[in-house]
Amino acid sequence: MLSVRLGEWGHDVAGYVVHVPHYLSEFDNPAAARSLVKGVQASTDLVFDVAELDEAARKHESRVAEHLEENPEVATLVAGLEQQYDTFRAAEQSGKSLLAEGAALPTGDELGAEFERFLADLDGPDQPKEGN
Repeated sequence: MLSVRLGEWGHDVAGYVVHVPHYLSEFDNPAAARSLVKGVQASTDLVFDVAELDEAARKHESRVAEHLEENPEVATLVAGLEQQYDTFRAAEQSGKSLLAEGAALPTGDELGAEFERFLADLDGPDQPKEGN
């Protein structure tokens, strides 16, 4: 509502977005907060002391790096997620699609049937399937 009213009164309004990896989104992220504050500073005459955010960001990044070093399986997962994101961004920036050219997208019914087959196969060959 604040944005609407400011616009009605002739004031410019700006919004700020910081991209945070989804696997870190539930944790405090001082680097993201610092980016937001610096964005506000860059578009206004306001000046904020970000020294505490800088220090908190360094500590946070160190803790994340330490966790990844101690958990190689998590590090592998994170590396894969970051590679997927980089591939997506590169395709997006080049205007190309990640979909196979000329390939038809499956229908909802086809996706549902494939998902049902996948779930049925999770029982394994030695396990009786429901209804048998």
